[in-house]
Amino acid sequence: MKKINLFSMAAAFLLAATGCSDDLEENGNNQGEPIDGNGVYLSVNIMTPSTSGAYTKAGEEGTTSSNPTGGENGDGFLSALEKENKVSGVTIVLYGNEEATDVNKVKALNINTEGTIVIASSYTSNVIDEEADNKYDHHTGKKATVRLNSEYLKTNTYYRILAIANANVTDKFVPGSSLAACKIKTIANDLSGTEGTFIMSTHVEENTPTAAGSTEEHSIVSFTNENIKENKPATGTVWVERLSARIDYVGTDFSFEVNSKEEPSTKLATVTLQGVAPVNVAKHDVYIFKQLTDDDSNIDGTLKALINEEYTSTKKNYVIEPTTTGRAGVTVTKQFDNPFTSDGVQKITYTAFNDLTSAEEGQNTYRIITYAGENTMAYNQQTHGRTTGVIFKAKYDPEKLFAYSETNGTVTESTPEANKGFYRVDNKLYQGLEAAEAELIFSGTDDTGTNPLAWLRKNFTKDTWNLGTIDFGNFKSAVGAAVNSKDLGYLAFLYEKIKDATTLPSTGINWVAFLQDNKNIPANDTEANKVISNPNTFTIEYFGTAHTCYYPYWIRHANNGDDKTMGIMEFCIVRNNVYRLNVTGIDGLGMADPFDSTDKPDEGEEEGYYLKVELYVHDWVVRDNGSIILKPGN
Repeated sequence: MKKINLFSMAAAFLLAATGCSDDLEENGNNQGEPIDGNGVYLSVNIMTPSTSGAYTKAGEEGTTSSNPTGGENGDGFLSALEKENKVSGVTIVLYGNEEATDVNKVKALNINTEGTIVIASSYTSNVIDEEADNKYDHHTGKKATVRLNSEYLKTNTYYRILAIANANVTDKFVPGSSLAACKIKTIANDLSGTEGTFIMSTHVEENTPTAAGSTEEHSIVSFTNENIKENKPATGTVWVERLSARIDYVGTDFSFEVNSKEEPSTKLATVTLQGVAPVNVAKHDVYIFKQLTDDDSNIDGTLKALINEEYTSTKKNYVIEPTTTGRAGVTVTKQFDNPFTSDGVQKITYTAFNDLTSAEEGQNTYRIITYAGENTMAYNQQTHGRTTGVIFKAKYDPEKLFAYSETNGTVTESTPEANKGFYRVDNKLYQGLEAAEAELIFSGTDDTGTNPLAWLRKNFTKDTWNLGTIDFGNFKSAVGAAVNSKDLGYLAFLYEKIKDATTLPSTGINWVAFLQDNKNIPANDTEANKVISNPNTFTIEYFGTAHTCYYPYWIRHANNGDDKTMGIMEFCIVRNNVYRLNVTGIDGLGMADPFDSTDKPDEGEEEGYYLKVELYVHDWVVRDNGSIILKPGN
């Protein structure tokens, strides 16, 4: 498939639950005392992305970037909408192991450490709409309090904290379970775009505040007997990101001129973008925590959670989701909304740009096309049937069309007729299909006036034929030989009529008879588009009276800079990324048919211990695909 730059956005959601510095010091109590059936309270500071102005270093006005840049942070960050930051509830998971109890040993643990178990998990919808301390880049926050209760909980023992916002997944993190099994649990992703439904999960387990001289903070907590009181919870910080991605249109121009490549000052057509529809929007389950390979360029590499996405000259790894095509052992089939199949494309609804949800970014407006799930695959599996994209619907108004003159058999450019469709054959545009056939019957010169095919070109549309001085036997032979050349099927039709005749038939052999025999070919007053393909003839693309055409576009995640070689993670969709589209030019007529090929719970009232967690949501990560030039047949 052809690869074109696409302006993309990336998104990250940060949930913070790290212990305060005082909490991480030894407190003098006996270490490791069981909670004895009591719970502990944890106060959660839920940090969401800033909504008071975007921060981005990508896609700024006047730039001509040919991104997107691969890797963890893409091309910068963009603040989210309020609905995307809303936290309606949060699941908190504590994990650890018997060997690591003091703060330094627990700092050395991470989600991939072998031998760790789930210590406790609990869900709360007690989220307070109150801003938390905003001390991390690209994050703001809210507050919540959760009660945790587990036979594995002990006082003065340190635990790592994970968080999942807007989803109760306590059933997936049962105390005593191996974290190795739990960390690869999946969840149905909510792509509705409804406030408070954006699922988010931990994406880093330590972070450094922006203030000068700050030191790294960890998602760690320890409890004392004081924490059985709701008003004296333990505290911590976790950082989360959204599991969904977003596709935006950021362009402000919707009408474009198509100019001649040979003579740039010559206008060929005006193209007006009318709407857009996403295709292959992944709706299959996703991993709760981001999963990646830890091996360079190996789709079958060791799977690890929450490591960085790498895209450097020395290392490129894969983001893995449950349906990653090309990875050994993957048996789950991709599930799409608007699948890019022959039938699926016909059912697509295109949305006008003014009807898309819009938002302001500084002086500019962007429009949200859709939210999408993760969709990744091996570099050599990136085909139209798997990768996520969009289809632009447009109106193409040509300045001139080739038309046929029955008077002298010439084909010349003329002004298009009103309320008529047109045809594309062999990359030329025709008002009527007879003009294309005339050129295919004979395209040379007839100096003598006796060339049978030259005669046919001038007469094939007429009701009455008179060969004049041309011998019928020679005429029949010339037509029979021409059948071996590609046309629109008329020559084969004619030859079948005359091959056994001794004289020229008087009826049933002209262009009108051919069209009557081929009712699948639309007249140029037909409203709907149509494509007629036959391996022995040229493909006929008919663009109906509305002059509608389509431009499929495949979304890039990481540009390898080589349009002839597929790159690792090049045409993939990854969580918390915004992919931004900006059409800046159109250099030809789109497709009559956009399809070509697929290969291309509430807490109880019992006494408990509480933990206060700061939940930070990371800003969207931007992936700037640069300026889009729409081309026919992408």
